[in-house]
Amino acid sequence: MNHNKSLLPYAFLRVAIGWLFLHEGINKLLTEGWTSKMYLAKSTGPLKGIFEWLTEDPTWMNITDYTLSILLVAVGATLMIGLVERISAITGIVLLILFYLAYPPLGDSINSHAEGNYLLIDKNLIIALALYVSMRANSAKEYGMQRLLIRK
Repeated sequence: MNHNKSLLPYAFLRVAIGWLFLHEGINKLLTEGWTSKMYLAKSTGPLKGIFEWLTEDPTWMNITDYTLSILLVAVGATLMIGLVERISAITGIVLLILFYLAYPPLGDSINSHAEGNYLLIDKNLIIALALYVSMRANSAKEYGMQRLLIRK
């Protein structure tokens, strides 16, 4: 097997980001009583109204929490093994943009002490951009289960 070695760093990036998603999803699924309710209820971003509306109905909150947890696990697992890379990456990017929009880093001080929440650029946006770069490289075609599905 002759692999395109220039894709290896992108594969490492894809797997690392996948681990972040998988870990977050499993943690949420295994933490008894976990809910995103307070996170959504205190949103400061442009989707604040939608997020607050979700928190008002317990059924919608349960659906939101379960869907988020399952999506995090699914995106993480598929990124790590290199399967349906584009779909997983796009789903991950959408989730990260929603997290970004929930609390956009528009702080009134450049010396903000909130971890990961800086002026205009935060860790959600950086991870989304890294995921986009990884997706564009399409490393799963060489280093992932996707390779087994591609007929040469």
